[in-house]
Amino acid sequence: MSTGWCEMVKYTMQEANRPGLKMSINLANTGAYLRGPWDMKEDDPKQLTWTASTVSGPAKVSVLLETPSDKKYFQDVALMAIRINSNGKKYEDKSAVDLNGNWKDVIIEQVDEKLIAEEFIDLNDQLKNDELQWNVPEGEWRILRFGYHVIGDKGSVDYKFTTTAGNTEKVSVSIAPSLEITGTWNVTFVPATGAKAFETTFDKLTFWNEKTNPEIKFFSGTAVYINAFAFTAEQAKDTARLQLGEVHDIAHVWINGKDRGIVWTTPWLVDLTGTLKEGINELKLEVTNCWANRLIGDAGLPEHKRTTKTNVRLVPDRSEYKRGLQAFSAEDELLTSGLVGPVQMEFGQEQKIDCTR
Repeated sequence: MSTGWCEMVKYTMQEANRPGLKMSINLANTGAYLRGPWDMKEDDPKQLTWTASTVSGPAKVSVLLETPSDKKYFQDVALMAIRINSNGKKYEDKSAVDLNGNWKDVIIEQVDEKLIAEEFIDLNDQLKNDELQWNVPEGEWRILRFGYHVIGDKGSVDYKFTTTAGNTEKVSVSIAPSLEITGTWNVTFVPATGAKAFETTFDKLTFWNEKTNPEIKFFSGTAVYINAFAFTAEQAKDTARLQLGEVHDIAHVWINGKDRGIVWTTPWLVDLTGTLKEGINELKLEVTNCWANRLIGDAGLPEHKRTTKTNVRLVPDRSEYKRGLQAFSAEDELLTSGLVGPVQMEFGQEQKIDCTR
């Protein structure tokens, strides 16, 4: 699981403990098919796949190798050539092809059991854009291309619709898994009280009220988050929306200088279709909280150091005013504020169906 997901589990356990609730966590392979903060692509469960082809030498060959998976998120693992012959001897020495304890079974399935693996050649440097260019040594060689895809990446999915005329329309779509926006966030805090703005960086998104810096811990106002991410031309053309994760209290979203609106409640989604571009995209989020935390912070300060101007009572403790509405106390619990994410891009695909046919 990702670090962000582990932190959310920790927070949930802490919150459950306050009223004395019991909590359990169940792990299952179905987690790979869900979409949430655990969807990290490289951290998801994976499946090893392969393809095989045969060439003969000596010869200089240029072969277009089939990709072992039709999934959108596929990663090559190894490309190797195995010299084989067919001399009638049954396959016995499994250790000769026992790589990582698994691949011997692959080779047994792909090659007739009477074929014997005599020699391996690493061809990883010979593959470019699925094309293998290789000076084949003498003999018959089996080319094995190994790779993996994320189990949660379903690749192409078929949908069937029945039109008003009673005909069946089939639509095939391929939707990429979500992409988390990580890295350093540049954050500018603009206090609502008119105090001087200040800048900082967040390597990890956390709530303001959990910070040790009192300027951030008791902050009330708007913080401007700026980050950038790179997209391929294919990603930029996709139907895309931004998932902000968890926000307190509202967020104004800008992408590449374009205003994409304000969100103030779950599911914290913003449509970005048509605003993304190939290359670097700049994301700006203006996150605003309410003024309670600044009032709580000011309640613990002498009057001449307070930044808020209000007729609300600010007291050091609850000895005189027991009820919350009577005053703000320096001992009051701070409200959850800021952006914790995870901030992710979610992709989709739009297709038109003629339902009248």
